[in-house]
Amino acid sequence: MAPRAVPLSRSRSDQFDEQVLVAWDRLAAGHPELEFIEVAVSDVPEPDEPHLAVFDPADAGLPARITVYRWALELRAGTTAGRNRLLKDVLAELAGAFLGRSAERIDPEYPRV
Repeated sequence: MAPRAVPLSRSRSDQFDEQVLVAWDRLAAGHPELEFIEVAVSDVPEPDEPHLAVFDPADAGLPARITVYRWALELRAGTTAGRNRLLKDVLAELAGAFLGRSAERIDPEYPRV
């Protein structure tokens, strides 16, 4: 067994959170406008809105925000590698919608799935 401080002991949720941040930082590095968008992770979407992720535009002093739904992505993808590819595609699509550009212009590797 590994101590808690060792990456092997991180929960799946912690690993997913990190993967979201790494994927978003990669997109934002090529598109500085994306740095103004907050990215959050939630386990499940609202029952009446079964999305993989949602974009909420800035409103009433609140920044724009993307919320990624971990369980929805995991269930759709089936594998960790598939989840990571799907996550990157979903983030590219939402970033493209925010910037008024195609996902292909945001991420040249799009689509992965």
